Amino acid sequence: MPPSAFWSPQQHISGITLVRKLGQGGMAELWLGVDDGRRVAVKRLLPDLVGESEVQALFLDEMRVTRELNHPNICRVLKLGHEGPVPWLELELLAGDPASAILQRAGAANVRWPVPLVASVLRSVARALAYAHGLALQVVHRDVSPNNVFICWDGGVKVLDFGIAHAVGRTVRTRTGEFRGSMSYASPEQVRGEKVDPRADQFSLGAVAFELLTGKKLHAKKSAFQVMAALTESVEPFPRVDAVSPLVHPKLADVVARLLERDPARRFASMADVAAALTAWLDETCDAASCDAAALSAFVHTLCAARIAEQAAQYEGA
Repeated sequence: MPPSAFWSPQQHISGITLVRKLGQGGMAELWLGVDDGRRVAVKRLLPDLVGESEVQALFLDEMRVTRELNHPNICRVLKLGHEGPVPWLELELLAGDPASAILQRAGAANVRWPVPLVASVLRSVARALAYAHGLALQVVHRDVSPNNVFICWDGGVKVLDFGIAHAVGRTVRTRTGEFRGSMSYASPEQVRGEKVDPRADQFSLGAVAFELLTGKKLHAKKSAFQVMAALTESVEPFPRVDAVSPLVHPKLADVVARLLERDPARRFASMADVAAALTAWLDETCDAASCDAAALSAFVHTLCAARIAEQAAQYEGA
């Protein structure tokens, strides 16, 4: 393995000083760094995967797509580069956790997310995806899930990980019959391996909405085979969120039910229309102070105090 494969604290990479490794996934690792006095995150392909052409092509496609995205609800890419043969991205450093982690803490504490806050988070995600869908690249995320909805401690909301996004000019193409993404949140057409359009992201957002509003997964306690069957063979409508949780207002449940339509033609015309429907419900039903960034920040600070302190210590010294 070449020397460039080994990163270490205090190493300098294209003007970035590496501080410490923050974590690692199946395809990439994440480092804390400092660039011109600013804390940043650096995501790079795992060196062991450099020789695997399709994995490397997926990472390079992510670099090409994300560098074109500039929206307040999408994690910003600040810089792209290679260290030897290993590609990396410099990202804005986010203080917070994925919605999946916050859902787990809420479940453990027997706490429900306030419905107005959920609607506000969903609107932020819808706005980010509407922006991505409307670009010349025609970006379809294809992996909208609680893991990729990031809740910042200050109340911000960011969409992460466009690694398998469909976009004009991508090198890696999903072959007919092939599935990529998180099956528990994927649309029926995506699981069938059909060509997807922006309406597939609507269904995934509906599955996220169902979980945030009810505390239960759309496909709770089902095996991967059962989930696939529920998505591709069943014709029954998915449960309404207000049937599972009476706390959810029927009009908001109507929005989620439309997102979860099996037939893409029965969903909203666009993600911008989804954001507009959520805005209309919030304006009609909720006091602004119950669903703004300050309210979301207060909620996560109460629920995640220990994690906030732990992460602050992790970021110290940068």
